[in-house]
Amino acid sequence: MSLDWALLSDTGRVRARNEDCARATPELGLFAIADGLGGHAGGDVASRVAVETALEFLRASGEIDTEALDRSQHEAHAAIFREAERSELWGMGTTLTVVHLQGRRGRLSHVGDTRAGLLHDGELTPLTRDETAVARLVDEGSLSPDQARDHPGMHVLTQALGTQTALEPQTREFEIPGGARLLLSSDGLHDLLPPDELRALAGIQGLEDAARALVERANQRGGTDNISVILVDP
Repeated sequence: MSLDWALLSDTGRVRARNEDCARATPELGLFAIADGLGGHAGGDVASRVAVETALEFLRASGEIDTEALDRSQHEAHAAIFREAERSELWGMGTTLTVVHLQGRRGRLSHVGDTRAGLLHDGELTPLTRDETAVARLVDEGSLSPDQARDHPGMHVLTQALGTQTALEPQTREFEIPGGARLLLSSDGLHDLLPPDELRALAGIQGLEDAARALVERANQRGGTDNISVILVDP
């Protein structure tokens, strides 16, 4: 499979270490991004274990469909618990978004508030739904999207790998319009950039230039969290 892609992950200007993990396996059309829970022991370990476990499971699974993607989340979930027991990093957890591209079709599985979206004709269409308490309030109409951006509980996750026994990943299939660009990001990027700026920078012609511009702008806005982005032109 021939795909043009770029990946960039940065610690930002505040955190001591990078707890994000972003990986690409373009020969299989697989892209994954995870954000270890800040303030928890082993957030960086959890994100790495989740991404590596999910991608390894999918490599070995043969056919990559939504069932396999769903299963990869459960495998990653279990692997984090095993690693926590082995290394005594109790309570570590992470988000995880995995996307599989095959021609003009895509599939994904998602847990947490990392994001995937399609940029097309200047519009960014979300492919994932944030699993946070604030996102739930927006869905219920109790908060507007603008109010949600500054809400103190915006990072309170309702679901994450490694932090609870029940897991219900989001899975979906989607069509990719001609000329569309896939964007995966951690909240250190999409929380700091308003939607119009995110769309404009993600749409810069060169993928590496676009990824670099996004990370640089998030750092200019304070770099208060780790910043990760994956861009793909199918």
